[in-house]
Parts: sequence; C-alpha cells; structure tokens
Amino acid sequence: MNSQKGYVINVVFAGFMAVVVLSTVLFFGRFLCLQTLLDLMPSDMALVRKSPSGLLGDWDMWPKESVTDSNAVASPSSIVIQADDDIMANLGFLEAFDPDNRSEQLVSPDIYGFSEEYEGWRHMFYFDKALGLLVSCDIGREGLDDKGRWTGKWIKKINWYAGPRGISQKPGGIGRFGDFLVFRNVWLPYIVVFDRDTSQFVRIDFEKKEVQTGPKIEPNIVQIGRLIKNDRAMMGPILTPPQRKITKYKTRPNGKVVEYARYESILQKVSFITGTGSELVLDNSGTIYKLNLETLELEERIGALPWPGVRGSLAYEVKPISIQGSYAGLIAGGIGPDIFRPGFLVFDEDGNPIREERGDVELSRFGGGPGLWVANFVLETLHAPILQLAAYFTSLMFDGADGPRSLFILPNSLVGRKGAYCSREGLVEYILGLWVILPSLAISVLLAWRVEKDARKVGISSKAKCWWAFTTVAFGLAAYITYRLTRPQLALVTCANCGCPRRPDMERCHRCGSRWLVPELIPPLWRVIEKSRLDETRDFSPDQPNHEDSEQITKK
Repeated sequence: MNSQKGYVINVVFAGFMAVVVLSTVLFFGRFLCLQTLLDLMPSDMALVRKSPSGLLGDWDMWPKESVTDSNAVASPSSIVIQADDDIMANLGFLEAFDPDNRSEQLVSPDIYGFSEEYEGWRHMFYFDKALGLLVSCDIGREGLDDKGRWTGKWIKKINWYAGPRGISQKPGGIGRFGDFLVFRNVWLPYIVVFDRDTSQFVRIDFEKKEVQTGPKIEPNIVQIGRLIKNDRAMMGPILTPPQRKITKYKTRPNGKVVEYARYESILQKVSFITGTGSELVLDNSGTIYKLNLETLELEERIGALPWPGVRGSLAYEVKPISIQGSYAGLIAGGIGPDIFRPGFLVFDEDGNPIREERGDVELSRFGGGPGLWVANFVLETLHAPILQLAAYFTSLMFDGADGPRSLFILPNSLVGRKGAYCSREGLVEYILGLWVILPSLAISVLLAWRVEKDARKVGISSKAKCWWAFTTVAFGLAAYITYRLTRPQLALVTCANCGCPRRPDMERCHRCGSRWLVPELIPPLWRVIEKSRLDETRDFSPDQPNHEDSEQITKK
C-alpha cells in the first residue's frame, strides 16, 4: 500500500513538472517564432495609414481652379499608426509583475502632483492607503551646512485631509475613499476622483477647501484624462496636418540662383486636447465619454476603442483633436489580440465614426513567413487540449496584453481568438467553433493509444490503464512524457503457464492470472514436446476419455 501511494505521488509530481517544463519550452518557441516574424516582416506591413483623415473638412480639399494658389493643398492630412518592432519584448513575461512600470518611475504612483522646490520645501498631494484619504502636505529638510548642503532630517507637514464628505485638518469625520481613480491636471487647481464604491465623481479643491460630488453614473469607469495602455507597444496614432508646397530660391556662392520646394503645414493650431472644461473618460466596454469638470456629469458618447472592451485590446491610445481651439473629434488607435494588426477609428465632434482602418499581414510577401506561422501553430497545438479548451471559453476574461506572456492558457492563440469571435456570434456558432481544438485532440488520442498499448505490455492494471488513457487525452504530450518517466522499469520474465512476458514483482501473471508455482494436477496452457509425440497424442483410442489438454494446439 505504501509503495502504491509513493508511486501516485511520484506520478503527480512528475506530471506537474512535465506541464511546467513543456509549457516553458513551448512559450520560448512561440516567442522566437513571433519575434522572427516581426523582424522579417517589411515595415510597411506593420504600418496603417489613412489619407485624408476626415477631421479637417475643407482644409483637406484639393485645389480645383487654381493650382498655383499659395494655399493649395499639396498633400492632405493623414493618420499613421505602427506596431513597434520590440512589441514582444515590451510585453514579456516579467511585465506581468510590473504592469504600470512602477520600477521605472522616479515618483511613487500614489503622488498626484508636487510643486517646484522653494527653500528646500515642496508642496505635494498623495493618497494615504491606511486612511483612505487624499493628503495635502509640505515636505522638506531643515538645516544647511557651510557648503549649502541640507543636513537635517526630512520633515512632513500635513496641511489638509480630503475625503468624500469634505476637507479637514484631522482625518476623522470626512469619510474615506475605497477603490478609486484619480485625475490630476497640472493646469487645474483641483483634483478629480472617481469613487468606484459609490460610482460618483468627486472634485477636491484644496485652495477653496471645497469638495463637490457628482451624480451616480452607470458605466464602469477605468480611466480618466489621458487614455493610454502599453504605449511602448506601438507608435501613434499620429495626425499629420495638410501640407502646402512653397517655392524658395537660394543663391549659391557662385552667384547662381537655385529654385527648390519646401513643404509646410497649412494649419498651425492642431493640438491633442479636448478643450476647456471637459476631459475624456473610458469605461470597461471601451466606450469613450466626455466628462464635464464643472457638473461632474458624463455628457455624451464621443467614440470607442477599435477592439471591443478595454481588456480585449493589447495596446491603445486615444487622441482628441482640437483645431484652432475648437474640438474637432478624436482618433482611437490600438492593437487587438493579434499583434500583427494595428488599427484606428476616427470620430467627428458628434461621436460619429467617419474613418476605420485596420492592418492586414500577407505572409507570402516575405521569405519564411508561412513556415514560421505553421511552426507557431504546431507549438500551440502541442499544448494540452484541456488548456486549449480553457482558452476557448475564457479568452475574453484575460487582458489583451496577457496573451504574449502566457504559459498555460493562451488567450491570443488561434483557439483563443476563435473562442472570442464565436462568443459574439451566438450560442450555436460558439459550440460549432470547437472544431478548432481537433488537431490538438487528435495528437492526444494518438499518444493515449500508444500509452494503452505499452501499459498492456508492461502489466499495468485495467483501472490504471483507464486513468492513463483519460489523462493523456486531457493533457496530451505532458501526460505522455509523465508516463514514460514513471512507467515500471522491470525486466519481464516468461510465465510458466501462458508463456507470455510477465512482471516479476506481481504475485499473479497479468496475462493469465496464474501464480508463480503451478500445481501438477493443473495442466498448463502450453507444452513443448517433440513432433513424434504430438502425433501419438492425436491418435488416441475412442474408448479413451476426451481430455481438453489433448486438443490444444502445441508448438515445437
């Protein structure tokens, strides 16, 4: 019994290590394939461009009457977005432990603004997690030596505490914030907080000692102000204003006048701001709203991300466009679960979509593309079918940036992307889409057949063979490796009763069930006799009893 328990423990431990090691090897294999694809891919395939942008109206009109007009448009406005070549490195495995790049920040993310140093002191705002309050304080050092160096200890002077119910010099009686988002603009004298516990925006003005609470809202807000995620994974979206061609003249040292052309922007006041009194807000579904900073109300929907849901996007950035101080619309660019397809949406000032562009990769355009794609697909197929099934049903539950750095469940694999797509098409399509797991399942069934065949030869019990077959179908190559590592390593001997190889560590033969010592009264199932005696055995007298032993087939 103890040996059997030890065998089970060894199998479980070996299986766990096999899953981890195999998943790690497959992870680096997929990483190498995708990174090589990005390196070999022409730069124009990772770039998406649209011209004209659709945001500048008449400024993008080509000249119709006079082509010599100095204000004639030589090239209309354009929008460009490009996936970064190092997108795999910027979304690596270690990024999961530091998603906000806090290790690279010089200032703690809980500090929301500080002033310039004046006589060794700075004024700053920070969030006290223990109290659940925003704190306004002065921090500095006292004492200077002869060389002008500060020698005293750091001193913090707390001025005010701010909570959802007011501002006070003491932390009690003003409530506390739970899970919240903070928006801080250095040009504004106040701080805007979204309290997720109450679904309300709160504006805190430390100068006026006022706290204003807005109405409750339904959307689940995830970002305020600058809407950006994994900006290192892409470049853009970039809006280039329309250009006009200007003829210039230059006099060379020899006195010859040379004519040359130069391009300059027609519009000089194109900026990425929304205007005064409002700010962008993003909810969990990927919808973009405009927040009125005075009333703390969501005014209207002004756009959306290119891919549904914030978690479904690997990277995104939203840029509102203001032309000569007036809001003109916004550009929402991003990368979906497929890292090779950047894209963007353009919305006008009323929130209506006017432009849409998405990238497309043609693997046949560069050498090695189809082969690397097939190699990546094979590596994905070698994952356990049960993990692929989990990726199919749970791909929408993972963040888009988790795909390139996943070890076990692969939400950005072919199976995961198919599950995310079919989940939006309906229940029937969702069930029929499971055919995508068939390649991985076929490999597992083949490995299970080999395990069952070898287990029958080695002498594993019927119950154990069923467990091994079921586990191999579920976990695929990892279970097969576990079986090969833990199978009984014994030299088989010939059974005295049936003549087949049997295990020496078992009391009974796993083929015929006989013990080691067979009584003489029990005739064996096989005999080795001479051919002449075989003929004599067959020619028995009719009066002789018909024994079953005499009718059995014998071998020389």
